Amino acid sequence: QGGDQSSGINAEYGGFPGIAGPEQGPRQPWHDVHSRVTGEAALDVRTNFTERWKIEAPKDVKSLAGVPEEDQVDSNWRIQIYRSIPVDAALFDDTKKHLLQAKHGRRYEASIHRAYVSGVRNAENFLYIENQYFLGSAHTWFEKGRHNQDVVQTYLKDVKILKAFSWYHSPRCNHLIPVEIALQICEMIEKGRRFTAYILVPLFPEGDPHAPHIQEILFWQTKTMTMMYKKIARAIKKANIDAHPCDYLNFFCLGKRETPPDAMQMLSAETPANKMARHGRAMIYVHSKAMIVDDIYSIVGSANINQRSMDGRRDTEIAMGCWETQPGSENLVTDGHVQGLRKSLWAEHLGVYEDVFEFPRSLECVRRVQELAQRNWQHYVKSTSSSFFTKDSDDAYKAGHLLSYPIKVSRAGDLSPATENGFFPDTTAPILGTKSSYLPSRLTV
Repeated sequence: QGGDQSSGINAEYGGFPGIAGPEQGPRQPWHDVHSRVTGEAALDVRTNFTERWKIEAPKDVKSLAGVPEEDQVDSNWRIQIYRSIPVDAALFDDTKKHLLQAKHGRRYEASIHRAYVSGVRNAENFLYIENQYFLGSAHTWFEKGRHNQDVVQTYLKDVKILKAFSWYHSPRCNHLIPVEIALQICEMIEKGRRFTAYILVPLFPEGDPHAPHIQEILFWQTKTMTMMYKKIARAIKKANIDAHPCDYLNFFCLGKRETPPDAMQMLSAETPANKMARHGRAMIYVHSKAMIVDDIYSIVGSANINQRSMDGRRDTEIAMGCWETQPGSENLVTDGHVQGLRKSLWAEHLGVYEDVFEFPRSLECVRRVQELAQRNWQHYVKSTSSSFFTKDSDDAYKAGHLLSYPIKVSRAGDLSPATENGFFPDTTAPILGTKSSYLPSRLTV
């Protein structure tokens, strides 16, 4: 994005020409999860490409390569391809149109949403989710009897034009994933069973956390989290057990501290990158979109947990769901490659893998992950980074990047920021977000 393409900063970070200039600084570290699809499932990926090509280049269909003939390969994997895509983005197969959904006469596929919901409903022990966004189930954000009051006081606090009420009244982010997770936890509490959900999101969405659209996304995220924690708190109270909502549901983010390179001295004053240079602090941006269920089923793809990705009529997305079976049978493998994926991610994020992590649903595992994440967070927000780089006997957890998400959760399920000023480190941006007084909610959900 402009700047001296031969700058020390660009060379230091191995970036491409034009990625960062001396006044902008390098992009923050990223974390992502990818999948490689082979075999028969790859033909479904090809079908998706073909259907989209026929819409974008209908006169050039002959350019499409033919389907290669391959021998049937025995595999213990069961794989399904899911999509979010409307009829105007793909030329659907006429023989399969009865499988699509339709609204106002417009057909679309929203199988990614259905796959996530099905995965949550069938979970028996735990869920592990990584996603760039986490907001939804807006129809459940308000308690009965307080809905209009909350809307007026929260949404219209700084809005003077009453005719905008209906616009703020419904953010139209009603996909079911967050509420299904909360209800699954509540059901397990009612049954007297342990169940845990670990959810990893970025510290804040990509960009300037002060920007109105990012603050509004954080506002919706806070509403989503609050709804979930309140439902869990009520289930705990109804079951009359001594527990906290965070015994069942936890949110995390990623961050790191490091000694800045000399090239960072080239940055202009008061830029986000310059603040990172002074404090040796940077969030690791979570760009992945993955869910692991009970170490036996996983979804990896491009879909965010927001309305844009899950709706089916807006952003186009693709994802792969897979599970592994025992050789010669349909019995699910519980300690195979899906579990290996979860283990490798935890080891990467925590910097260590302990025996207690073999049982993610256990309270012991939850408490240990919380402990490590909270200690990492305390080091992340320290005013000086000098002690962070000092070798001592407790270096094991310092190698990890998993941070507690900076919120406090009360026993009643209410949320408050975990920092003294309520802002993200090195910013004046509220952690809980703020509602924009002029942006249409459709842009941020």
